[in-house]
Amino acid sequence: MRTMILICLFLGSSLSSWGQDKRPYDYARASAAEQKKGMYLLGGWSLASLGVGAVGYGLSQGEEERAFHEMNMIWGGINLAIIGGSVLLMKPAEPGLSLADARKKQRKVQNIYLINTGLDLLYMGAGAALLATADRYPGQEEGRRGYGKSILLQGGFLFAYDGFEYLVQKRLGRPLFREEGWSCRPASSSLGLALRYRFP
Repeated sequence: MRTMILICLFLGSSLSSWGQDKRPYDYARASAAEQKKGMYLLGGWSLASLGVGAVGYGLSQGEEERAFHEMNMIWGGINLAIIGGSVLLMKPAEPGLSLADARKKQRKVQNIYLINTGLDLLYMGAGAALLATADRYPGQEEGRRGYGKSILLQGGFLFAYDGFEYLVQKRLGRPLFREEGWSCRPASSSLGLALRYRFP
């Protein structure tokens, strides 16, 4: 270990600490900003589902089409209610946020998106089941097909949305979970190596 440190210093290393990198607060703020961007996207989709669903429901000719638009309206309304509650409950990151608290918040955000992605698969499975079993219910088959198609559509969008947001949040939070301690790596501004120490 001592020999490695001496080699790093000899090759023109630089010493840096956590304090010279981004603060935990900066990462938490970036995570919150991405969550808000995602909510705008989900909100737009929900409004479209609600608006197009209302128009489509009024113009529908058959039971299947009517059920499809009805379920889209229901999903749009539920999503908008969830978004509204999330915005009200979201707390801004504090400038003095510790690394431990930043990690805790980031894990929570990532886990929420990951769990939601799993739930989205269940929604899609439920929609597929409605479609597959529609013919077993005489007199209800058209309505079940319409509901099934809507749930597949909404679940598919949410699966793509939650999965994408999980990957983005994981990338944003990756620097927070780097191991503390000494590290030796190529320097970005010279031909030497950089000796770094990250404080917890």
